[in-house]
Amino acid sequence: MASQMTTQQLIEMISDPAQFVSATFSGKRKGDTSTWKKAIVRPVELKGGYYLQFSWFDDKKNIVKNYRDAEQTAQLHALFALPFRHLHLLALTEEITVNLSNSQHVVVSRKALDAPVQPQLQHDRQKTSLLDDDRARPFLIGSGIMTQDGHIRADKKRKYQQISEFLRLLSETERLNRWEGECLRVVDFGCGSAQLTFGMYYYFQLIRQLPVEMVGVDLKAELMQKVNRTARDLGYSHLTFVSGRIDTYQQETAPHVVTALHACDTATDDAIVRAVRWGSAFVFVAPCCHHHLQAQLDQQPTPVVFKPIVRYGLFQERIGDMLTDSFRALILRIMGYQVDVVEFVAPDHTPKNVLIRAVRTQTEADLQALKEYQALLQFWLVKPYLHTQLADRLDPLLDAIME
Repeated sequence: MASQMTTQQLIEMISDPAQFVSATFSGKRKGDTSTWKKAIVRPVELKGGYYLQFSWFDDKKNIVKNYRDAEQTAQLHALFALPFRHLHLLALTEEITVNLSNSQHVVVSRKALDAPVQPQLQHDRQKTSLLDDDRARPFLIGSGIMTQDGHIRADKKRKYQQISEFLRLLSETERLNRWEGECLRVVDFGCGSAQLTFGMYYYFQLIRQLPVEMVGVDLKAELMQKVNRTARDLGYSHLTFVSGRIDTYQQETAPHVVTALHACDTATDDAIVRAVRWGSAFVFVAPCCHHHLQAQLDQQPTPVVFKPIVRYGLFQERIGDMLTDSFRALILRIMGYQVDVVEFVAPDHTPKNVLIRAVRTQTEADLQALKEYQALLQFWLVKPYLHTQLADRLDPLLDAIME
């Protein structure tokens, strides 16, 4: 259900102890020079009573302060004045998302929860990495990230940080965070040496204590044999690895979660196709190279307004990257997913640091996304690889809005 809400109404919801659970502000607006990348508000119980805890994040630090009464109201007004583009508000019985487009159009979506969710009021919540747990040591050592004496290997520090950040993103995906009961089925495409796959299994099975069945898929048969042995040595009995292609991989029961982190070029699209056709509830992809669409852009006349930009090869490549991932996000929205695009890790870890996170919320196509997608196709005169693989679903929808 979509509706409009005023800032005051949102502030009143956040201020209401009877219904507020959490609020996450993220995404920078165009031209924003603020140092803050994200802010999180949640309720806490202290000796003095009920407070709101505000956490502000930039590239280097996290500042946490607690406020109550008039101070908390003033801080909320100040927070809403900051140039964030996205707000995810979780209440007792519903979740609300607020998104500001580049054209300054505000879209508010409200969705009732299947079951009430309770706030976590303890003040001293986990502040460290999800890997700062003794239960993580076996897979960190077994996969070669950590030495036997507990030190992160120098050449694996970036990988350690990537795993830590990805697990944090999983933990902050509200619907996934509320998963319980049914066995969670996960497929990790392009798993490679499986260090991140082991991390996911550790998180779901040992931290969340969920019943889970996980499969890692990669072309390298010898490598899959090796990581299968590692899984057995770790006692990860519900984790298996198979050799195969993403675009032809099938399994009897559709997975709930599909991941593909740094799968090359159209392999990312193949993973999205599998997820869409399965109707998977959650999709996490961190794209790598973007050659397919870039080759089409090189063959098409550049739109006049973009000629001063693509004159420079570096900018032309970045436009190709952003356009490819924008098409992916739009197609996922058309297919019934709520999508956000977040920074996976800091750029100094890897320049390929974008993660597309999609949560299936409906079965009907998003009409606004369909119109935006059609306009983008017509402007750039290209056809994404993902479109060719989902043409049976996309083309009838596009034909319908042309009539």
